[in-house]
Amino acid sequence: MTISWSKISNAIFILVTIIFFSPGCSPPSDQSHEIGQESTEEDEDHHHHDEDLETPGPNGGRLVELKDSNFEIFIDEERRIEFRLLDENLTEIPHAAKHVSIITGDRQSPIEFELSSKSQFVLSSTNSIPEGNSTPVILKVTDKESNSTLHVEKFTANLSNCPTCDYLEYACICGH
Repeated sequence: MTISWSKISNAIFILVTIIFFSPGCSPPSDQSHEIGQESTEEDEDHHHHDEDLETPGPNGGRLVELKDSNFEIFIDEERRIEFRLLDENLTEIPHAAKHVSIITGDRQSPIEFELSSKSQFVLSSTNSIPEGNSTPVILKVTDKESNSTLHVEKFTANLSNCPTCDYLEYACICGH
């Protein structure tokens, strides 16, 4: 049995037509728009649901949740990085048993940060992150006693304001 090229090309044409003219994802029923109506900022806000929100850090920083503790990474106005160890209720706890190292900058010229104890609860970098709104950061938390790595957090310290929540992008909780 032989299939002619005209039958194959007809089948491809039908398949492409079905794909091209089939409707895409329809909006949820509470977000329907009239055809040709522009989305407003209020409409866009409906796309972020409360259950999608992450928990903010108690000081407005990036919250990292671990199985036995949490920590917050906060970048202050002088662009210094602060580290706070937190319990399950997001209350600051002493950091004495933890060592934290931070590296920022690009791969060709990484910058290692020195951290000093601002209090028994806060470690603060002695230097500032480089200028610009977007800097890669690697934060490593180790246990001082066993010298084992507890967590490595890699993120971009984006210091732009989030358009939909009250935090800077590095600490954004709306998940956009």
